Amino acid sequence: MSLFTTAPLAVLCAFLAVAALIDSRTHKIPNWLTLIGGVLGLGLIALGEVALKNALIGFSAGFLVFFFLYILGIVGAGDVKLMGVSGLILGFPDIIIFLLLACLFSSALSLVYLILSGRGGLLIKDLSRIFAPFIKLFKKQSSKHVVSNVQGEAMVKMPFAPGAFIAALYFSYTYIPVVQVYNG
Repeated sequence: MSLFTTAPLAVLCAFLAVAALIDSRTHKIPNWLTLIGGVLGLGLIALGEVALKNALIGFSAGFLVFFFLYILGIVGAGDVKLMGVSGLILGFPDIIIFLLLACLFSSALSLVYLILSGRGGLLIKDLSRIFAPFIKLFKKQSSKHVVSNVQGEAMVKMPFAPGAFIAALYFSYTYIPVVQVYNG
């Protein structure tokens, strides 16, 4: 299958390429970039490339999933906006598969970075901090105990956009519409 089989995938890859460059250098995704991505997404809706309903559901899904991760301290606010705009561009249900791929590729890049930089020990500390809220939900002990184990530990900040860009390229190359998979 050829790369960029649909206009939304080409727009998504271009948008995430710029985001990946900026995020990898500054660890921030600027508001002007997400605004441009939003305008591109609205343009795709106006051109009939993405249905308005699917785009709005896609935006909501991308934004809300990453807003939850933001509340847990796993991702930054720019990542929330980035995935919201990605949902606007892709629409629903494609954003669901893309979110999973983006998390997978970003996690893989982070793991490779930690291992190659000799900071693998921080991986265990970061994982304990990430899963601390879930541990608190299921543990009967005081929640102070779980948080105090990781308070003061510095987490390694990794940019999310480069992994999302790689996921977009992979998604573009292997794209089969989700609706087509359901309908056979």
